[in-house]
Amino acid sequence: MKKQKAIVFLLSTVLLLTASGCQKPTKNVYKEIYEEMEVDPTQVPGYTETVSDPEDNSSVSSDDDNDYVSSDHIDSSDKKPVKTLNVKDFGAKGDGVTDDGEAIATAVKALYNYGEGSKLVFEKNRTYYVSGNTQIALSLIELKGITVEGDNTTILLDGTNGRGYLEVRNCENVTVQGFNFDLKVRAHFVGTVIGTYNKDATGDYIDIKADRDFGNYDEYIYANKEGSNKNFGMVVYENGRTSRDYLMVYSMKALDKKAGTYRYYLDFKSTMVANTEGNAKSLKLNDKVMLPTPNLSHFDENSVYIHNNSNCTLKNINIWNSQSFVVSVRYNTGPITFDHVNTVPAPDEKVNFCSWRDTYHCKANSGKLVWKNCTGSGSYDDTFNICSSIMYVSKVYKNNEVECV
Repeated sequence: MKKQKAIVFLLSTVLLLTASGCQKPTKNVYKEIYEEMEVDPTQVPGYTETVSDPEDNSSVSSDDDNDYVSSDHIDSSDKKPVKTLNVKDFGAKGDGVTDDGEAIATAVKALYNYGEGSKLVFEKNRTYYVSGNTQIALSLIELKGITVEGDNTTILLDGTNGRGYLEVRNCENVTVQGFNFDLKVRAHFVGTVIGTYNKDATGDYIDIKADRDFGNYDEYIYANKEGSNKNFGMVVYENGRTSRDYLMVYSMKALDKKAGTYRYYLDFKSTMVANTEGNAKSLKLNDKVMLPTPNLSHFDENSVYIHNNSNCTLKNINIWNSQSFVVSVRYNTGPITFDHVNTVPAPDEKVNFCSWRDTYHCKANSGKLVWKNCTGSGSYDDTFNICSSIMYVSKVYKNNEVECV
């Protein structure tokens, strides 16, 4: 197959997509992409040599994340010294208990004083806890030519209310490598059915015993109203694998917190998925269900944001647990590379769970997206959700099979 054909090799090799969405590029990146694929761009329908005014962002999409900002303003004219920094010199303990959020933020801020080739190092085999006082544990914005490096280093996050592990925004030539990302309280738990389907004045419910402590909650409401609910759990089979047999949950209340028993009210009216009622009524005593953790799961946020960059690499990364979506990849104009990035359950996890929603949500990128030797498991929505708007059909083989450039 010739190079110009658009081919997707999921997980084991490389995914190359040239997606533009609605952003206006500050240079004709499409020409570079077509030439690299040995395609004559003048033969591509709709191709133009015209380059947009970089100051005109009037057509930037307002859908989801409207944070497109040109990275061309990053100034490298001032020569700055190159230096390797260590987070421990900024007060980070790495003991898994002390809140290192502020120390990490201070260390990242210090990077702005140094030039391309500088590095921020985290200690090997350490765990850095970041509390709910920090929205994003590791926030890299408008940096150029730097590396943030761990070595089997764990970032342990209080992920309540949609907090995230990592953001790389408006950067150029940035590498993040050598980290494990995990939640202090994970976004899911397994419940054993101790009371089968029933109904009271509040609604339809099942009673469960949780396999772990997920916080001191007397009650919790997952959705504002029935029918608009996106908070789902699912049935777990005997072999430990989950299913697509969803259970839409509406609210819960504690029966006996010390014993870990709870009543879960179910939403039979939800339009997101069907057959919650049938799945709930089929459950038997001692069956297993996986349920979303209160105040943690199903916030429509991402754990990792890779937005509006030119040349960004994530390497030797494990993402073990996510509240909702895992990685958002948007508005990038240069190559984005995921090299040995594994979205998998944590080594000590009992069930095959990593995330409730999409693993990679890719939209409005005009640069290459590359996956090398990555592994994904335990995602209960799309592994790849990719939007592309500048791929052109060059040949139709069958009604459902085409070749694109």
